[in-house]
Amino acid sequence: MFGKKSHEYVPPANLPGRNDPCHCGSGKKYKKCCEDKDASAKHTILEKQWSEAEKIAAKKAEEEKAAAPEQANAPIKPAHQPHVSEHHHKAPTIPKFNMPRKTGGG
Repeated sequence: MFGKKSHEYVPPANLPGRNDPCHCGSGKKYKKCCEDKDASAKHTILEKQWSEAEKIAAKKAEEEKAAAPEQANAPIKPAHQPHVSEHHHKAPTIPKFNMPRKTGGG
C-alpha cells in the first residue's frame, strides 16, 4: 500500500479533498500527488464516452435519413406558430425615492 502508487481512476465519491492526504498512501496532500493524474484519467474516460455517443448519434441519424427519403422532399411546417401580440405589456415599475441619510449617532 505505501510502496506502490495506484494511478487508476477513482470514482468522485471516493476522492479526497484537495488538502486531504492522498489516497495512494504517499503521505502527500492530494493536490500535490495524484489530483492531476486522476483528472486526466477522468478526462480520458469522458472523451471515450463522448466519441462513442457521437458514433451512435451519427448512425442513428443515418438510419433515420435512409428510412424516410420521402419526407426529405416535403415542405417543412413549423409545429408551433409563435403568438405575435401588438400590445406590449410591461411590469409595473416601482418608484424610487431618494431617502436622506441618517445623521447623528445612535
